[in-house]
Amino acid sequence: QSSCSSNIVLNGDFHTGSTKYWSTYYGTPFLKIIDGKNGPGDYALRIYNRGDSIYNSVKQDLQMGCLVEGERYIVQIEYKLEKNGSPFECDPSVEEDPLTRCLEFDIKSFDSQQHEHKTVAYTSSPFNVNGWNYVVGAFHATNKMITADEKVSAFF
Repeated sequence: QSSCSSNIVLNGDFHTGSTKYWSTYYGTPFLKIIDGKNGPGDYALRIYNRGDSIYNSVKQDLQMGCLVEGERYIVQIEYKLEKNGSPFECDPSVEEDPLTRCLEFDIKSFDSQQHEHKTVAYTSSPFNVNGWNYVVGAFHATNKMITADEKVSAFF
């Protein structure tokens, strides 16, 4: 575990100015780095052309062997939501409707026997349609995450 970072999500703040370590998850959404909350030099990820599926998203495969069973991990994401280039309001209480659903952060363990899927962080209320919003949560690494024989992915 010596090559493991204390932050299990690599380039989570997009400090590289690139989408390094990130890829699309289902569908064909586009990924682009833009100025973040604090302007130039602070980076954010723009995900666009997501379509109407709740699964068209972005993901990162975590480094195998870096999660510690029982360890608590904190998740926090800042984001703005747009649709067709205009601010868009989502409803944090809606889970399945892709037209009004807010972002969530999920961990999925892929195993040849059985997958484990956990939503570990949700958009906090109230939603700010013209500003930055937050996905906040925490999880404890499970045995299934630790022993996954294929991969463990984080996606939102």
